[in-house]
Parts: sequence; C-alpha cells; structure tokens
Amino acid sequence: MDAPPAELRAVLESTFRPYAVSSDPASKLTGYFEPVIEARRAPEGVFDAPIPSRPADLISVDLGVFEPSLAGRRVWGRVEAGELRLYPDRAAIRSGPEAALAWARDSDVFYLQIQGSGRLVYPDGAVERAAFAAHNHRPFRSLARHLLDEGMIPPARAGMDDIKSWIEQSPGAEAAAAMNINPRYVWFGREAVTDPSTGPKGAQGIPLTPLGSLAVDPAHHPYGAPLFIRARMPDRIGSGQAETSLLVVAQDAGGAIKGPVRGDLFWGWGEDAGARAARTNGPLAMWVLLPAGLSPPQTTGQ
Repeated sequence: MDAPPAELRAVLESTFRPYAVSSDPASKLTGYFEPVIEARRAPEGVFDAPIPSRPADLISVDLGVFEPSLAGRRVWGRVEAGELRLYPDRAAIRSGPEAALAWARDSDVFYLQIQGSGRLVYPDGAVERAAFAAHNHRPFRSLARHLLDEGMIPPARAGMDDIKSWIEQSPGAEAAAAMNINPRYVWFGREAVTDPSTGPKGAQGIPLTPLGSLAVDPAHHPYGAPLFIRARMPDRIGSGQAETSLLVVAQDAGGAIKGPVRGDLFWGWGEDAGARAARTNGPLAMWVLLPAGLSPPQTTGQ
C-alpha cells in the first residue's frame, strides 16, 4: 500500500535538502508523451512508411565502461575500417532499404521518432509498443523551426498536428526534403503492452510516470535524481496556463534537452496528453534534492 502523502513529505523533508540549480538563460520546460498511432503489419495504402527496427550494423557503446565519470552516457555508430564512426544521417538512411516493425503514415513515423516511443494500434484491435531502441547520434534539428524560418507555415500553425498535416498535404519529395532537415534518426524495438496504465521505459530503463518523469541532460543531472520544478503548464481543466510546481525524477533524456535548467516533462499517452505536451513550452525554475549533509559543487543557495 502506498504511504500517505503527509508521511512521504515528512520523509523527503527529513532526508533531502533543496538546492537551486544555477540560473541559465536557456532554461526551458517542454513536454512529451507517448502517441497512439494506427499501424499495419504490411504496407497498405497510406500506411506505407516503415517503422524502422534497429539495423544489424549499429554499434552501441556505454562510455562508462571506459571512463567511470561518463557512466550512463551512450553513443551509437558503426565500425568502418576498424574505427567507430557516425552512422549516416536521415536522408542517407531513408534512401536505402529498411527493416520494419510495422507500417504507418509517414507523418506518424516522423512524429513517433520525435517522441521516442508510441503505441501501435492495428485494425484487429491489437496493441503493441514501438519502444526506443537507438538513434544515429546525429544532432536533432526542429522541422517546425525550419518551416517557420522558411516562411512555409505561419507561427499560428506550428503545432505538431499542424506539422503532421503539412507533411501529409505536401508533395512527397517536398515533405521528404523538409523532414530530412533533421539528421537524427530513431529506431525501435517491438514490446508488448501488458499493462495499459504503464508508460514506456525512459533512458534510465524504468517505465515513465505521467507528470512524475522528467527528461534531462545527463551531463548535468544523474538518472534517478529527485528534482523540484516550477513552470507555467497547461491547465488540467481548460486550455489556459497555470503556475505549477511538481516533484519529479530524472528518468529520461532527449536530443534537444541540453543544459542544466532544461527539462522535458512526460505527460502520459493519448490525445489529451499530446495536447498538453504540445502546449508546455516556457521558462523553468529547478531545484535538485540532495541527501542532507551533501552539497553540490555549485549552487545559488537553498
């Protein structure tokens, strides 16, 4: 049985001390979620884009094996002429054959790769998860930002649903060229959804909890670290924003999550979570909770 909130609070307050993370002009909280998308087991009509499975020549390296201070950091590449080198970018990968877990609309696959995992729903009602397996270690570049900068969409139409519509309504070559602006490419593994109330696993290897799991930059925060955050977030009732404080745990990472005061909040799965995640974007205040008696190297005070 879960402990009462008052008891949990007492344990936290007696065990930990909060320290403000150094201010950062790039501080920002965004949101992400697990999309639920239609899929097919073979190409069928508009469901003609492969949900890519991890290629056989992709090598994963745990840097902590070679340098303890880099524990938890991982890189991916492939061996060429006896050296580990960067894997090709999105454009090069998409130009060749790919092994597929399943098939979906091209816009949904692109969206799935940005979110990192998703639930696949088949016509017979079966559901399975496309779980993050690896990426090509190329930098992430925003398609929305590119379309805005090029004047291809207005600022009021830069939401994820708007971007998906733009991809679906644009000529194939034009849409492909725009998506290839982002060189990062993500591969997936098949995973059973045995408990629909459980989220996908984050980079820490633990299932994510809605409004309890935060993606961070592991160069600044170790996985498992408790963090107290404050930011304006979508109102649970209406469409407004409200100043909100949450106690979260660093359990994931993301290609665009860089810096000490940068977080990506996991909202859950489905349309409602997606709508709130899309509207989470603003300044962030963050405190790290450390065991009593332990001080961080640099703080701005308690």
